Amino acid sequence: MSRCNIGVTPYRGPEYGLVSHWSLGETRDAVVLLTAGDWDYRELVLNWVIHAHQQRHWNALVLAMDAELTADLTRRALPVFDDSANLAAWNATVLQRHIQAVRMERHVAAASLALVGLDVLLTDATCVLRSAEVVPFLQQQSADLLLQRD
Repeated sequence: MSRCNIGVTPYRGPEYGLVSHWSLGETRDAVVLLTAGDWDYRELVLNWVIHAHQQRHWNALVLAMDAELTADLTRRALPVFDDSANLAAWNATVLQRHIQAVRMERHVAAASLALVGLDVLLTDATCVLRSAEVVPFLQQQSADLLLQRD
């Protein structure tokens, strides 16, 4: 396995907690909608989940970058993965700023899900789905990778 130049292995593989957390059997034919946030962005994250569920996208998942957001979403019975330990691991790299680590970790998480065969739509929490037709439209595109600009 190759290592990237910042001293971490970007792909954590099936042993990555997020992959084993997600029920692969139930999501094989669906797109996993993924966003990331922390306590400071909890209202944006909550709005993102509500919009995803309104559009009947039940495979929406939040990567919580701190324990506070994990606790809040768990209390609300919303789909969340506590990624705070993985985020803390970035502190041993040159990515010392919180936002740098968040941006890297959300891409690692999306790549880990994609590498086990899931279709993943990673968005910022500010990008809400207002139409049930967005995901089917994206699935019809002949692209292996679609990116949202920062």
